[in-house]
Amino acid sequence: MNELPFFLKHYSCKEGDIIFDAGAGIGTEVIFFSKLVGKSGKVYALEANPGVFKLLNKTIEVNNLNNVIPINLAVFSKSNEKVKFSSDMKDWLGGKINNQEGNIFVNTITFDDLLEKYQIKKIDFAKFNIEGAEKYLVDGENKFIKACKNVCISCHDFIEEDKNLHTYEIIKKNLNINNFNILKDN
Repeated sequence: MNELPFFLKHYSCKEGDIIFDAGAGIGTEVIFFSKLVGKSGKVYALEANPGVFKLLNKTIEVNNLNNVIPINLAVFSKSNEKVKFSSDMKDWLGGKINNQEGNIFVNTITFDDLLEKYQIKKIDFAKFNIEGAEKYLVDGENKFIKACKNVCISCHDFIEEDKNLHTYEIIKKNLNINNFNILKDN
């Protein structure tokens, strides 16, 4: 673990931290997080795609990551909905909520409801790589973002042709309102 992923460039995870990984995929970063926070820390690993979630669970099992809580839900503006999700197991990295072209259904939860459901009081570091669903951070009462001390949010404005799907400006505004320092990389 000499070379940490880019999203840890400005934050050093430590023993006992609470980490939230939204868009955990197969768990590559979850392994890093789990080892860094140790037995006294926790990693919440959110992955919407059911097929990818199975692989995430396998990663957790094979690596004996006892401090990881896997969550198979998609963040959305409302909880307890079933929405279409576009994903291809051959190219699952771009999976996202897509009610027009989605090929599978996923269950949803709001960011604020995640806090309540899992009784999360604070989050030391949250990583978001959720293909546009980061826009739901500004929904509700913003309890989730207020519980976060440090965040790394991947906005995909550069690959989205539909300007309505751009999230950078709205996320930046919300982070400023919640007194985060914005560090822009990549």
